[in-house]
Amino acid sequence: MENNIIIIALLVNAAISYVISTMVKNREISQSKVFWISFLLSPIVGMFAAIMSPEVKGETKEVINEGELNLPDYNKEDVFVNFIDKNLVYLIVALAVFMLITGLYK
Repeated sequence: MENNIIIIALLVNAAISYVISTMVKNREISQSKVFWISFLLSPIVGMFAAIMSPEVKGETKEVINEGELNLPDYNKEDVFVNFIDKNLVYLIVALAVFMLITGLYK
């Protein structure tokens, strides 16, 4: 019984770590680094590592059309808010499953 709980807790940890690692597509830190940081240390530590990593700046192309400079359009929204909006259901379900399995919620 104890082995099953450990295996399920590791699977839940891996799922949460994967969800966190998917938000670093436009960051300097790689997706695999964030996954391993969050899997081995903690998902909270991995989330902070992903958020604190600077964004990758796109190459600015100086294409001039009729006197105008065309620069890439950067998304100015907060990355953390977008992550929570997209993955809130998964995080709540993972937390509920984790609490039920470990016996924190009875």
